[in-house]
Amino acid sequence: MTRRRPIRRGFSANGVVEAQHTSIDVYRPVKLGGRFEENIRPWIVDWVDIKRLIGGDWEAYGTMSDEKFNIEVAQFWFYNRIGFDLRCRYGGYRRWRGMIDEVEITFNGLTMRNSLIPVRNAIRAIYTDPDDHEPQEIVGWTLNQDSIDRFGRREEILIDDDSTETITQSHVDKELLRLAWPQPEFVSLATTGETPNKCIIRASGYVKTFANKYVTVGDGTADDVDNYISDILQTDCEFSEPGIFEVNSTQIITGSDVPETAWSEILRALGMDDDPELPPWLLRVNRDLTSDLYRLKAEPTLFWMNGAFHASLGGRNAVDAWMIEPQVMWDPRWGNIKPPPGSWKVHGNDIPAFELRMGDSQVQPSVTNAEPTDSLQATLSTEDQGDHGDPGGFPPGWELPPGYRPEPYVPDPDGPDPIQ
Repeated sequence: MTRRRPIRRGFSANGVVEAQHTSIDVYRPVKLGGRFEENIRPWIVDWVDIKRLIGGDWEAYGTMSDEKFNIEVAQFWFYNRIGFDLRCRYGGYRRWRGMIDEVEITFNGLTMRNSLIPVRNAIRAIYTDPDDHEPQEIVGWTLNQDSIDRFGRREEILIDDDSTETITQSHVDKELLRLAWPQPEFVSLATTGETPNKCIIRASGYVKTFANKYVTVGDGTADDVDNYISDILQTDCEFSEPGIFEVNSTQIITGSDVPETAWSEILRALGMDDDPELPPWLLRVNRDLTSDLYRLKAEPTLFWMNGAFHASLGGRNAVDAWMIEPQVMWDPRWGNIKPPPGSWKVHGNDIPAFELRMGDSQVQPSVTNAEPTDSLQATLSTEDQGDHGDPGGFPPGWELPPGYRPEPYVPDPDGPDPIQ
């Protein structure tokens, strides 16, 4: 007889139940076959994962605490786990999936970070001639294929003013050398007091890879929204493919006169049907890396009562907090408030859970109203600044000084890299 692995639970100092993932499993990068490597649940504390109504799994992070800290393990992660596939399970339920994109170590007061976020391994350029100031394009991409094979293709288009093809191509080559691999960076040094040793693991959902490539499909003609999004996924989103698609025959002009990422075009397509009396269209990346297109169901499916979410108004069947997905919720304690004229909501106090955040120490997920572009910009530029998970910019406090060119990080062929 097969036994189901138990769901781990503990108690905090104030007696609040702390439900935890059964496992937080690490696999080799999807591009390299995705073989299982290890379960890090035993040494991760303060785990938090975030899901969004538009996009699906968004961000996750956890810490190797001071009590469980091991500098050798932390350094191995620092250099060798960027880009690996991370999958969270709760019992038999696949809860969250994404790509490890940052590892940050604090050891003896010194904090260093290694990040995938600024990596670009496919670069081309547009420049303006210094004489006639007409824009010129360097045809073709300059690539680092080894980086693409590990992390997937991460594109950037450089803009050079008053330049020549030779100078611009030299700029492209230098940028590729600088950005093709994660660059370990200094964060801070605590010179007074005691700073706990720790290692922070951060990951982003695969929907964020949709901002890594520019759209190549579309020719300026009209097409159905569902067809256009399907074409984008199949051509310009290498980590996902179409899953279950509801019919969306709203017409959209495909393609763009200026470079746009797959994510920005998908958001534009989702917004084409903007009837305020109908729920919005959504795209969600599933944990098998298919993407579903569907219209949000207006009728609430979760009810907030007695300090928990319930599947019905009877209040007798509370839903396990770790198994809640973003959806429309309702708090009946407010009563049946009439929705405003022209609204798609069933009740005026319905809660579209645009973002759910759940962590080890939480009893119920926190619900916030996050817009789909808050931390996923549509343009790719190393000059943009953003928060963690913004593929177009650097994390806070990690801006490179103007003109700075660090030596490129190249994995040591004689080192402990498990995928050499």
